[in-house]
Amino acid sequence: MNTAQHSKEEHTNPTPLIKYQERFLKRRNMNARYRKSIEINEVHYDLMKLIINVIKDDKISLSDYLHHIISHHFEVFWEDIEDFYVAFDFEIPTSDFT
Repeated sequence: MNTAQHSKEEHTNPTPLIKYQERFLKRRNMNARYRKSIEINEVHYDLMKLIINVIKDDKISLSDYLHHIISHHFEVFWEDIEDFYVAFDFEIPTSDFT
């Protein structure tokens, strides 16, 4: 396999680390007035900070990382979450997770 083929294959089939970075370790633009404070378990906080520091530089905040984790959770489990709303006869919210 020549270098051009190898590079093309890497681009079309990203490694798990690349996939993780593309999904969770990216900046987002968020207006500060829409931010809310939450409490995070110290072990989870330390682990998330370590992941950010090891995989990326200071270009991503803990808030960005947490946003992408939560958005992914909603994307994956949205149908199950809708079932809860239906079971308790609540109006189902919109599902824009961006």
